[in-house]
Amino acid sequence: MKRWITQTGEAIPYEKIGDSHLSNILRYIEKKAEEGVDIIISGGYCGDDDFITGDVDTIYGNDVMEQMDYNGLKKELEIRKNLP
Repeated sequence: MKRWITQTGEAIPYEKIGDSHLSNILRYIEKKAEEGVDIIISGGYCGDDDFITGDVDTIYGNDVMEQMDYNGLKKELEIRKNLP
């Protein structure tokens, strides 16, 4: 079962996401694909503040869409539109 992870860390199964929310997520991913997304490629925690240090890389376009499962989310929305 695929899940969308919110900014607060909540995991929501795709089928429980409302149609308008799902459309908003797709637009968000499209925007992030253009702007770029920073990802931590190595590092660790530093001290009691849970501060993460390490190397960061920025991904764009198809790499963002793949990491955020754009096609899986889009397929979920298309399935719903084809239901009677």
